[in-house]
Amino acid sequence: MDMSRGYCNGVLETLPNAKPVIDRFHVSQLLHDQVDDARKHIQNKVREEEGDKQKVFGIRWALLKNFEDLEADEMNRLFKVCDEYPKLGECFALKEEFRG
Repeated sequence: MDMSRGYCNGVLETLPNAKPVIDRFHVSQLLHDQVDDARKHIQNKVREEEGDKQKVFGIRWALLKNFEDLEADEMNRLFKVCDEYPKLGECFALKEEFRG
């Protein structure tokens, strides 16, 4: 099931012996959202502090793609940004680790 508390409570009321299981897709979707939120946070911080609008902009799809599906230019740009912003690299690595 998805992570909706209301849905889970409804299932448990109807089927009290059920063991709710959150499916992998919904966890992955939540993880993608968190990675994108981290990117936005860093992007906004860079924009405010350095005035650079393009530094972190444009890597959203590279962050959210599966590693093996990245084009060479996407991979290079992603590695460069993740080297400069290690927390973003950690987010990407965690997403990939979960996917694996």
